[in-house]
Amino acid sequence: MPGPLPPPDRARHAGGGRRSATRPRHRGVAVVAGATVAAVAVGGGLALAVAGDDEPSCARRTTLAVTTTPEVVGVVSDVAAVLARGDECATITVSAAASADVAARVAAGAGGPDVWVPDSSVWSPSSSGAATPDPAAPLAFSPVVLAVDETTATSLGWPDRSVDAAAVLAATDPTAVSLQLPDPDTDAAGTLAVAGLGALADRVPQVDLMLAQTLGSAKAATGDATVTVTTEHVVGAPSDAGDTGTDSGSATVAAYLPDAALDYPYLVLTDDPGRSALAQRLGAALRGQVAQQALRDAGLRDATGRAGAALLDAERVAADRPAGAAPPPEALATARSTVDVLRRPSRMLAVLDVSGSMAAEVPGSDGSRMDLARDAAARGLAMLPPAAVVGLWEFSTDLTGGDDHREALPLGPLTDGHRDAAVSALESLRPVEGGGTGLYDTTLAAVREVSVGWDVSRVNSVVVVSDGRDEDRDSVGLTDLLATLRAERDLDRPVPVNTIAYGPDSDAAALAAIAAVTGGAFYSAPDPRGIDRVFLDAVSQRTCRPLC
Repeated sequence: MPGPLPPPDRARHAGGGRRSATRPRHRGVAVVAGATVAAVAVGGGLALAVAGDDEPSCARRTTLAVTTTPEVVGVVSDVAAVLARGDECATITVSAAASADVAARVAAGAGGPDVWVPDSSVWSPSSSGAATPDPAAPLAFSPVVLAVDETTATSLGWPDRSVDAAAVLAATDPTAVSLQLPDPDTDAAGTLAVAGLGALADRVPQVDLMLAQTLGSAKAATGDATVTVTTEHVVGAPSDAGDTGTDSGSATVAAYLPDAALDYPYLVLTDDPGRSALAQRLGAALRGQVAQQALRDAGLRDATGRAGAALLDAERVAADRPAGAAPPPEALATARSTVDVLRRPSRMLAVLDVSGSMAAEVPGSDGSRMDLARDAAARGLAMLPPAAVVGLWEFSTDLTGGDDHREALPLGPLTDGHRDAAVSALESLRPVEGGGTGLYDTTLAAVREVSVGWDVSRVNSVVVVSDGRDEDRDSVGLTDLLATLRAERDLDRPVPVNTIAYGPDSDAAALAAIAAVTGGAFYSAPDPRGIDRVFLDAVSQRTCRPLC
């Protein structure tokens, strides 16, 4: 007979996985007369086996294997012990394992438990050919939040009102903030956060840039401020004094993302009638009053989204807010595509207007249009990782005699030498006195240049900045340009053109049409002082490319 059961906290965390900040202090396994609870090894973690002391006379013994995310293993173990006590022919083993690990095994057909309680329906195996989860209703919730520092939270009205994630991000300089995001491949909170942040993109344009910097392995932000993605129960119910679930060690406040919550589904994966029946009984017990109260005591919301004293007494969370829900399948699919594409390195050709109008001084600034555009391009270059491939063209009418463009920097990986060459090329850009805007021919040539050597492992794109209208009398013309771009567009080898209408005299309609026909994004910066943020966003605009 194995030795005594270790304390519940050790049992809960022996299976590994994402650190739980709740570690409920009252988690004892129910042991009563006539029943024995034994500790056994299951899949590298600790399992709880519950059976009668005396071998009963059973026509058939039912053994149910249950695996849960570490933060709820104590509650599930307690309930399983009570249930098995009343059924002498039932044995229930409960083990803890990281949800991503179990999902990988199930998806690979390597076997899985009879019952699985992951931290999120993000891991639902129904799409991988496994048995349809039944029932899959949530056992509990924990909203995914941004953990922000007290100073930021106070400036946004806390503690008089809860902190909204959109307000935090809108008040933030994306180039001075590091977004700390859990790995979406191994942590559901990371995927849910991408979906929740994506829902804010229309209200907070810098969201795309923050995600690109984080998922694209861009250079670290220049500032010290950080915004950390975590969960409500980590911020609101820390396990140890002073532990907020962040790496900073400082107290933080929860800012809530829309429709982003861990939902702890109860998934029955077995199709054996006896085990399924026992699983249904266990699921019903976990939705009972006692188990739901235990989950609330652990710092989670219950199945209805209601919080318990552990959260209601924590001023750093807003336990009276709706718990939210996991995003719908289409939002999760978009989030996964976003992660996939933003992790791909760039192969980008930047094309900057150097026509005479770029020498115009910008009111309210200390420089010309050229100066501001050059500075913005330099900041965009600084945020790109070494894995990026970058090139630079300048354009004006008849710049090289026969062409409207000139190569200032060939496409190449951003090694130290290429990065230095890029900085030098940008510094050398000067407006061409009397030069016109050779937009159409240059755009077509740039797309064809990037199409040559198109790289399937990268996001291949062109960024065009122009402050005027095409003035090349011998150019292809807008109608023929759009028709040619449409005819030459290869959906399997896309080259989106992200265009920026720079200043009040730019041809916004033409630039928007070019972006639309190539699957790119169009930006408008009628006030040249806004070029910095716009250019940075255009450089990072890869969210659905090349998957759109």
